[in-house]
Amino acid sequence: MLDDIIADAKTELLEELEGEDIHASRADDLVNEIADSFVPVYNGDLIDVASDSGTWWESVWLHDSGMGGDESPLSMVRGNIYQLLVEELSVVLWAEREKNKEEE
Repeated sequence: MLDDIIADAKTELLEELEGEDIHASRADDLVNEIADSFVPVYNGDLIDVASDSGTWWESVWLHDSGMGGDESPLSMVRGNIYQLLVEELSVVLWAEREKNKEEE
């Protein structure tokens, strides 16, 4: 389930970047906006995603990214998923920037 969310977020980022200046700060803002929009809002959905985190299990459950706001376990997991999405989307943005440099 988390793998699907990450893949969908990456696809959305690539679609949003089409026609955009990928070196502008707007591209960096897109990473945060898309990551935020893919984090489950409802606790039940959050638990479903976190429990099916697959290879991302350690990133979701064992680290505290500090992005959750308060100290509750659900907030920690929510923050960890957000941080994971930001990291994965940043890799995509970086790769697109590198590809763009090579084409210039």
